[in-house]
Amino acid sequence: MIDEDGWPNLFIVGAARSGTTSLHRHLAGHPEVHMSEPKEPHFFSDAGTDPRGLVLRVTDPVAYRRLFAGANGKTIVGESSTSYAWDPNAPRRIHRKSPDAKIILIARNPIERAFSHYLMGVREGLESGSFSEALARDERRTEKGWGVSRLYVELGMYCDAVIRFRETFGEDRVRVLVFEEMARDTEQTLREVCEFLGIDPGGVSAEGLDTAHNAYGAPRNRAFARLLGSSRWVGLRRRLPSRVRKFFRYRLLLRTGGKPSPDPAARKLLRDKYLPEVRRLEEVLGRSMPWPDFSGG
Repeated sequence: MIDEDGWPNLFIVGAARSGTTSLHRHLAGHPEVHMSEPKEPHFFSDAGTDPRGLVLRVTDPVAYRRLFAGANGKTIVGESSTSYAWDPNAPRRIHRKSPDAKIILIARNPIERAFSHYLMGVREGLESGSFSEALARDERRTEKGWGVSRLYVELGMYCDAVIRFRETFGEDRVRVLVFEEMARDTEQTLREVCEFLGIDPGGVSAEGLDTAHNAYGAPRNRAFARLLGSSRWVGLRRRLPSRVRKFFRYRLLLRTGGKPSPDPAARKLLRDKYLPEVRRLEEVLGRSMPWPDFSGG
């Protein structure tokens, strides 16, 4: 239950492009749960704002607590800012306001996570070259940060985030889910989450948990790519109802179809970068990860 000062008690902290939107929306439908809208206020992180204003950060404490004003005695009150897994200061800041909070972090095959992140950039008109080119371009950037650079590699480094949140809140208050297991057995995932939160597992449906709420699509042409990447489009889409916004994006501006796969060179590059990190994560969690790229290596 939200405390008397209006701070939430659940934080889905990431990782980005790992199913946090689906989990947030499903929990929001549970009668014992109130989840924030917008999903990601980024209040406890140093998230930046990209030039288009796509990344919005709520910085005023009164405005932030107002996101949970409709909780009305709900057992769980939460938000899902994925920048919290990236920002090393976020656990301490959250703990200062909500020391009894519960934390959920979702780990995904980091190669697939990075590629999904790249495809989102293509969909939003922010990327036009190949995945390998995007990785190299982001690696060359001297200025790094949430909303400033893409952080393709950095956001797949989960282990330090797990350790930070466990050390701050205690291992029993931090749950690490695996994206691929969520997709394979949605009912079991929701049961585990509800048990972790102390709410009725029957209060939420597993239907659609693996739905891609941010589906694949690429601009139909360069003009549409420039439009999607402009601050004008960002401002317009905020004023449009969700159904209308999706119609414009997926029926008019984007071409959809089969989702591509990372090219072999990029996959090998990322496997080499991530292999030590995945082994660290497996040691910290005491289990193996169901990611074929890293099995047997």
